[in-house]
Amino acid sequence: MNTWPENVIEAIAASDDLHIAVHHPDHTSTGTLTWIWSVVVSGQLYVRAWNGTRGRWYRSALEQGTGIITAAGEQF
Repeated sequence: MNTWPENVIEAIAASDDLHIAVHHPDHTSTGTLTWIWSVVVSGQLYVRAWNGTRGRWYRSALEQGTGIITAAGEQF
């Protein structure tokens, strides 16, 4: 798990605009950015997809362990 600076967490919380795209198996391209529900609690960022652990992006993220996050006008 990566630790993000507090100002980034605050910007994500304020924007309510977090998208995730996981890498394809080739690890060079990604799927479509998917809007993900997010919330910040006690300085920690949590995300959840509509379908929970059944969601395709979630299963792919666990398998690939890599991807792209865009939030608050930044790409991570």
